[in-house]
Amino acid sequence: MAIPYLTWQGKIAKPVIVQPIQGVPDLSDVLNRYYFNRFEPQLKACYYNAFKATMYCPGVRYVEGYYINRDLLLPLEHAWNEWRGIQFDVTAEIRNNTSYFYVQLVELSNEQMREFHKITRAEGCVVHNAHNFYEWEEKCKRFPRFRVHPPILCEQVEDSFSAL
Repeated sequence: MAIPYLTWQGKIAKPVIVQPIQGVPDLSDVLNRYYFNRFEPQLKACYYNAFKATMYCPGVRYVEGYYINRDLLLPLEHAWNEWRGIQFDVTAEIRNNTSYFYVQLVELSNEQMREFHKITRAEGCVVHNAHNFYEWEEKCKRFPRFRVHPPILCEQVEDSFSAL
């Protein structure tokens, strides 16, 4: 099952550029108003940090994939956010380090993330949860409006599995 799962990831992977928050004044204002005044981002809690930003900041989307340290070249599962086409990483900002390559696998809106949370009770790990295709297939039957990085996740998984 590991090879099809990785093949699926390879089919939907998209390199993205993550911007420092302070370099985007409007984004900085939104985060200060809706996020930083309510929550303190936690180190080693990227899923939680990205989830909270998505839930409380208007127009912010949840993004998940991998980030790769430029020095170690080791891919790590990670979550960050997108706002008006700008990718940003609250967790990396805590470390004051944005020297990573990012590869996006999925992107969810506020409504999609709420539905994901309702189904799984998780605050992230969307990609990791997709590893169990049969579980996702059942969830998608129950919640057909659940969509991630177009088209529906189940269709992506099903297509990539049937192509192997």
